[in-house]
Amino acid sequence: MPALNLLAAVPADATVVARACFADALDAAPVPADVLRRLGFEGKADQVQVLPSGEDGLLLLVGLGDRAKLTPAGLRKAGAQLTKAARKQARLTVAVLEDLAQAPPAAGAEPVADAEPAGDAEPTAGGAERADGDADADAATDAETAAAAPGDGAALGGDLQAEAQALVEGLLLAGYEFGGLKSEPSKTQLVDIDLVAPGDGARRAAAGPAGMIGVTEFMRFPARRPARAAHRSAVGWRNPP
Repeated sequence: MPALNLLAAVPADATVVARACFADALDAAPVPADVLRRLGFEGKADQVQVLPSGEDGLLLLVGLGDRAKLTPAGLRKAGAQLTKAARKQARLTVAVLEDLAQAPPAAGAEPVADAEPAGDAEPTAGGAERADGDADADAATDAETAAAAPGDGAALGGDLQAEAQALVEGLLLAGYEFGGLKSEPSKTQLVDIDLVAPGDGARRAAAGPAGMIGVTEFMRFPARRPARAAHRSAVGWRNPP
C-alpha cells in the first residue's frame, strides 16, 4: 500500500498530478474544455483522462459530475480510480481537495443524492473511458462499495473534511494488495501518494481517526484484516493505549 503524505501545496517538482473536473464547470478545467470534449471527456462521474504534461510528466483528470451532487461514494470511487491510473508511477500528487475547495457548490444549489457509479473505469493515456463492469476489477474498489455507510448517497454539500475522508479511503484502499498467496511479486510501482489538503480540518480528516471510519467498517471482515494494520501505518494512525 502506498504511503500517504499530506502537503499544503503541489510541489514544484511533481511530475504526475491528479486534478478534479466537474461536468457543470468543465471550462474551469486545467485543459481547454473543447480539447477535453474532443477526447470524449466531459467531467462526468466515473471518467478518467490521462494526458501528457511537460517533458515527462502526466496530468490525470478525474470527473466528479455536478459539483452539488458529489457524494462520499462517488468521491471514494474517484480516489480509487486515480490510484489505479498511477500504478506504474512511483509517486502521485493529488490536488483534488484543492480543486474542491476552490469550487464550492453554487449558493442556493439543491444537494441531490447521486447514485454510486457501477463498475470501474480503466484509464488509458489519450482517452477517457466509462465504467465497464470489468470482472477483474480491483478488490480495493469493491471494498469501497462494501464499506458504503449510511449517508454515502447523500450529497456532501461542500464539506471539505468529509470530502477529504472519502477521498483518502478510496486512494489507499485501491493501493492495498494482499500478496500472501501470490507466487509473483506485485507489478504496482506506486510508492507515495502526496495529498494536497488545504486547511487544518482537511488534513486532520485525511490523517486522523476520522479518515478511518468507513475503512474500519469494511475491515471487520477477518479475511481482510491484514489491510487494517497496513492502512493505519500508511496514515500514521495508532491504536489508543
